[in-house]
Amino acid sequence: MKQSGFTLIELLIVVAIIGILAAIAVPNFMNAQTRAKVAKVHSDMRAMGQAQEMYRLDWNTYTENHHDSDVPLHAGLYRLTTPTSYIGALPMDPFYTNPIMMADSWGSTQQHYTFGTEPDWDPKWDRGGNPSGPATRWLVASAGPSFSDDSNPVFEYPGIQNVVWDTPGRFTVPEYPAASFRYFRYNPTNGLNSVGDILRASDYTSTN
Repeated sequence: MKQSGFTLIELLIVVAIIGILAAIAVPNFMNAQTRAKVAKVHSDMRAMGQAQEMYRLDWNTYTENHHDSDVPLHAGLYRLTTPTSYIGALPMDPFYTNPIMMADSWGSTQQHYTFGTEPDWDPKWDRGGNPSGPATRWLVASAGPSFSDDSNPVFEYPGIQNVVWDTPGRFTVPEYPAASFRYFRYNPTNGLNSVGDILRASDYTSTN
């Protein structure tokens, strides 16, 4: 009895078809994952924003930031969880992957979202600095699909330096009287995986 099987050419055709289907399916799958992560970031930021507003109703201030070299940049957010739970737990930035890429200037990796306030001196965290009063504005930032921190601090201290610059495509939020932080704003119209941070502030929401 003669047995038939696939010829080498037929096998190569099957492999080629599978490769073509994979080339179509994998990018679509990866893009769907990125869109889901972006949606999670916006959801997390809305929750943290609502928690900040509830905190302010009780304390007449947002959870202040700090410039203590021993404290990571998201530390002020922990006051939203304890002793009063304004939010169940601090969410992680889904775009955090590489501790080296996401290390802040103090060497602390930013698994959580980056957080800042205006004013940003807090006597509970700072050792030696002069507190500047209750925090009246807040900012939360995600690394975005580029998986990198795309902020650039520009300090504008009168008498020392007065650096004022604004490159097209950059966005400043919030405007600090003593120190301004410029951000590349993420916008999916530039490409789903384009460079830029996803931002939310007390008076600003980044593009979905």
